[in-house]
Amino acid sequence: MILRAVSVFDPIRHMSRLGQFVARVAVGACIAGAVALPPAPASAQTSASRQSSKSDGPLTILVSLREQQLNVYDRNGLVTTSPISSGTKSNPTPTGIFSVLQKKRMHHSNLYYSAPMPNMQRLTWSGVALHAGNLPGYPASHGCIRLPSNFSRTLFSMTSVGTRVIVTDDPVTPAEFAHPGLWQALPPGVNPHTEETGGEAVRSAASPAALPAPIKVATAATAETAAPQPPPQHTSTTGRTIADARAERQSGIDRTVAEIAKSEATQAAAAEGVTAATEALRLARLAQRDAAAELAKLKNAHATAQSARLKVEREIVGFVTTQTREMARAAKRDEKRREEHLADAASDRPIDTLLARAEARAVAAKRDNEAETEAAEQELAIEAKLAGLDADESAAAEAVELQRQTLAARQAELHDAEQALPEARTAYTKASKELDEARQSNRRAVAALAQFDKPATILISRKSNKIYIRQGFAEVYQAPVEFKMPASPVGTHVLSALAFREGSDTELSWRLMTVSGIAADERHDRPRPRSRARAASMEETAALSAVEVPMTAANALDRVVLGEEALMRLREVLKPGSTLIVSDAAQSRETNEYTDIIVEPR
Repeated sequence: MILRAVSVFDPIRHMSRLGQFVARVAVGACIAGAVALPPAPASAQTSASRQSSKSDGPLTILVSLREQQLNVYDRNGLVTTSPISSGTKSNPTPTGIFSVLQKKRMHHSNLYYSAPMPNMQRLTWSGVALHAGNLPGYPASHGCIRLPSNFSRTLFSMTSVGTRVIVTDDPVTPAEFAHPGLWQALPPGVNPHTEETGGEAVRSAASPAALPAPIKVATAATAETAAPQPPPQHTSTTGRTIADARAERQSGIDRTVAEIAKSEATQAAAAEGVTAATEALRLARLAQRDAAAELAKLKNAHATAQSARLKVEREIVGFVTTQTREMARAAKRDEKRREEHLADAASDRPIDTLLARAEARAVAAKRDNEAETEAAEQELAIEAKLAGLDADESAAAEAVELQRQTLAARQAELHDAEQALPEARTAYTKASKELDEARQSNRRAVAALAQFDKPATILISRKSNKIYIRQGFAEVYQAPVEFKMPASPVGTHVLSALAFREGSDTELSWRLMTVSGIAADERHDRPRPRSRARAASMEETAALSAVEVPMTAANALDRVVLGEEALMRLREVLKPGSTLIVSDAAQSRETNEYTDIIVEPR
């Protein structure tokens, strides 16, 4: 993983020439890695609020970028404090809610020239960490939070993986917090409905604050430090206990295993559906292609038949024209022969001459008759040929029409196959998503049992309208939530459970850190909408936000509406060391399976 290292190019400002020379020599030594970072003066390193660096209860580290200050708190208050040097404007330190993800006494950057990062405590896997480094008195790092050398060793020994770190622009001061909207932990023990119970179990079951229900919106601003008064809507007589919750987590694992098996079967069937639909589409395309090719072939045959028929028709026209002309000529010859016959009959030519002339006329007449007979036979042959070609053309036209119908059927089948494949893929995608969700639910269920005894981090997000619960860097639960007056922001508030109140195993004492919020007089600074639709949405949002909503943790809690299951799951993980975050923001992209919940409101 890449971590941002100590910046080795700090600007040298406000120094004498000698001081600048000394500083540049020191920077050069840092670049080369040959000289260890010198410890800062004692006055610049830290000023502890208590004599001992030992802490009591869960630690919280608060970093103010504007003040360039780091404060460490435990449940009794401020433990120690130190100056820091954070990221520059070009490489800013992100603000938000983090936790220590990894600790190494000596780490070297693999981004900035293998720069040394002593007493490194990682906050994000993308490269932000607490570590020892040079403190010039102003932001100078590549995004990390530099600490004085001695203080970095002290802090390293105080923290553990999971220690909460909150980075803000302006300083944040923790304060004790109590409010009716804060939920109570489940009592330990066994379910009073399944076993004879003692006085304590009965007390937990009958407690009017044993089970919270959806909170109603406050009609007026609620004081941050108002005394807890369990309202009627937070009551329940179910008698559910930590022992019941632990047993339910095992049942949850069994249920998710069954869901995975069912989802795997559904996905397998959907995969077969995709395979069948793909094969059907392939065959439909082949059939459509073959039908189209056959239609083209039949069209060519029909065109050939039409061409042959037209050729014969042209032949008939030519024949008829020729025969008409020849018949006219034959008629003239016949008329001439008749005239000659009549002339010979009235003439006094010799008999032999007359007989020869008569014989010649008979031969010519015979020749004309034979030509007429031959022409009639030719005409009959051509007409028979034309009739055959007409039949061929009709058959070819009928074949073309039938093939058109076949092609239309194949195209309809292809259309159906083309429609079926996306539907099959959608079904497969849905089945895969359900399988992934089932596996995620199983991972959460397994983690919920494995991490059951660890403190939890709970995020209730207005942006995503979800509640997220993590224990031991593992997500154990998420579910939908609602917010009353959803158009109005709630800010970002971090509530740390310090300890059970004296004499109680369900009521917790809380510490509040309000990280960010939008005041009513700051709403005019919001960016202008970029479109008419966006403008209408913004106007509607502004109208809904016109009511003065106090940006307090009390108001945020009053506006949260959780379902019964979510309430149960939240209560079973509440214990000293747990953290409840109510925020406008969703989980940061830095949040993954190797982190606690990370929230970056800005």
